[in-house]
Amino acid sequence: MKFAAIDIGSNSIKLVVVDAAARDSFAVLARKREIVRLGHETLLKGYISRDAIRRAAKCINRLRAVADARGAESIVAIATASVREANNSERFIQKMEKKTGVRVAVLSGTEEARLIGLAASQGCSNRGAATLNIDIGGGSTEISIFRKGKPLTLLSMKLGAVGLTERFLTSDPPSLDQLDQLRREIRKALERPARELHEHNWDAATGTSGTILAVNAALRFQAVGDNGESDKRKSVIKFKDLKKLNAMLAVMNTTQRHSFGLSTRRAEIIVAGATVLEETMQALGIDSLRTCAWSLREGVIIDHLRSRVNG
Repeated sequence: MKFAAIDIGSNSIKLVVVDAAARDSFAVLARKREIVRLGHETLLKGYISRDAIRRAAKCINRLRAVADARGAESIVAIATASVREANNSERFIQKMEKKTGVRVAVLSGTEEARLIGLAASQGCSNRGAATLNIDIGGGSTEISIFRKGKPLTLLSMKLGAVGLTERFLTSDPPSLDQLDQLRREIRKALERPARELHEHNWDAATGTSGTILAVNAALRFQAVGDNGESDKRKSVIKFKDLKKLNAMLAVMNTTQRHSFGLSTRRAEIIVAGATVLEETMQALGIDSLRTCAWSLREGVIIDHLRSRVNG
């Protein structure tokens, strides 16, 4: 069975097309990701503009064409924080179905955490161990703890790289006062989740999605080897390294961060996203975490396959 999953996020819209052979087994036929920045202004104003709706529809049509070309029999599309928080989310859903033929389901923060954690636990964790996963998106941050494919706790916070950048980091590079305000906001939002998470034990920590993968790429770029190439095998983010990296990125402008191995769009929001990661690791006492390429799209696929078997 071939089918596709589309993840409509606050920063990017992503597609994966798979050929599923069994309940927990699938081969990836295609992956595609486009920066649409649906959360731009939406997370501040609580309203998805006509221009953002048009951009999203055009992107989804392109992704649907890829899925069709790969023989996908069905498409599962989900939306996260930007659509979840918008007061015209129902209009967005109607427009996407009318313009693309794709029906979009809006996930709650808890459900988003569950699906991401499901993917990380299957794709990047020792199933017998309790694994805490951190996922920093454009509009929210999700934290989960899974053991043997089952959730032990699921949390979602309104801390995202796009939303925080637009609220606090209005100059380039940001001022010290802006950075202080950003950290205060993140620490305040983490107070309750940190207390709740400290009641649980976990054996290992993983990190998923664009911000964390970009941080890892920047750390690899920084650790250039003797041959002039970054160590692509390194998939661990250490807190001490992250703290040093953030101090460097915070005083750079977007152009300088781009030359640090980041895409231009990612360079615009990496300071806020990486600060969320630093503050979260500090609040939870995490010294290091392993990055994981599987995230929400893969979680949607795994969940879809399981529901078909169980249904």
